[in-house]
Amino acid sequence: MTGVKSYRLRDGRIVEFWGETDLYGLLRQAGLVPEQIPLGLRRVGTSSHSMCMS
Repeated sequence: MTGVKSYRLRDGRIVEFWGETDLYGLLRQAGLVPEQIPLGLRRVGTSSHSMCMS
């Protein structure tokens, strides 16, 4: 399974954490969802997760 993890450190300690996992990819590999999403179900121009650093 693929994913991305981001950490923000302060004084050598983790003060913020973000993570994204390719759950759809895992479900697709397991044969639990279709390879292609039908056109009527696709969300266009949206982001599943955004990160802000303060």
